[in-house]
Amino acid sequence: MDGLPLRPMNGLIPQSSNRLAPQPRDNLVPQLTDNLASQTTDDPSASDEHGTVDEPTVREALGVILAQEKAEREVRQEATSMFEALTTRTALAARDASCWTEYPLGGRAWDALNTCLAESREQIQYGYFCHSETFVHQIPSLAHELLRQSLARNVLQKLTRLCSGMGGEAEEFGARIVHATPPGTKAASNSSRDLHQPDIFFSHANLPRCGLPVEIAYSQKRNRMPELAEFHILKSNRKARLLIAVDYDHNRTSKVTLCTWRRDYTDPAGLRLGCRVQELRTETGTLVPGPPLRITVLDFAPQELIPPFLHGRNIELSVEELCFILRQADSLDERVEGDPDTDGESSPDLTPDDPHEAVSGQANEAWPVQRPGLMPFPG
Repeated sequence: MDGLPLRPMNGLIPQSSNRLAPQPRDNLVPQLTDNLASQTTDDPSASDEHGTVDEPTVREALGVILAQEKAEREVRQEATSMFEALTTRTALAARDASCWTEYPLGGRAWDALNTCLAESREQIQYGYFCHSETFVHQIPSLAHELLRQSLARNVLQKLTRLCSGMGGEAEEFGARIVHATPPGTKAASNSSRDLHQPDIFFSHANLPRCGLPVEIAYSQKRNRMPELAEFHILKSNRKARLLIAVDYDHNRTSKVTLCTWRRDYTDPAGLRLGCRVQELRTETGTLVPGPPLRITVLDFAPQELIPPFLHGRNIELSVEELCFILRQADSLDERVEGDPDTDGESSPDLTPDDPHEAVSGQANEAWPVQRPGLMPFPG
């Protein structure tokens, strides 16, 4: 990023334009000029009617407005320069390892940059933590992207098989569960400037604002996961009961950890999260036996969209299946590319190499309360 206007967080003071005053509408200057002209007429009666004009005060007001307009232009120019820097950095990235870079960015500069990013067609993955005024630029590795695609495919296949086995209303429900990847997963907050893009977001086609976010973490992103969990489950304008995170840092370590967060319904205020951590693979790449990843059908959509006989059902991805998916990502296996909705029963993700495929009904879970899948979707 040498020579680019964006600077990683290293104790540097954010650029001065980040602290600009609120901006006026563009038409204030003509209006105020017209008012001044009408008040400085040579007509004595007009002077008596409107009173004496304090010209220094008017000139001072005009100066303030012109300064604010200049500042607004500078913010827009700075946002454009930052956007161009992000586009260049994304295009030139090696993609051999995922990268998470943080930059100090004040709220007003963030608003301008977010507008540039929202209006562009560039595939840039980014986020913003308003409490620390931190902008985040993510560049996923090729292995990261393949893991994202393969994991989404497998989850949807499991759900489709569960629902198609019941036919009718259940099968129709399963066909309506879709997934999105960045930038289509963008979620903001109703109470702050926070914005984040999970790696996958599963939802029902009829209600895309409720669903299941999935994050793929790595060394630089790992420390931010508790904040991201709090955002996705408690603060986002999307509604979620569960966050799944796979800590997978290709080309840096072979260790892989599965983390899941849920609302702790024993908390009367509903503002506490329960976290579960499970090691899937050691530093040497050895599989660690353990319970499967279990997702309830109610994690995908509000219960009013789900047939009642599916409310107590789960899908499972065993440790063996998850490690099979990880091996494919490790080897950059191109077979994981494609649309998960169109893959058939013979998908390479579900070969005899992963014999423990399971679609389960009721089962116990090590969560703060029994059977969280039967809890109502957050309102």
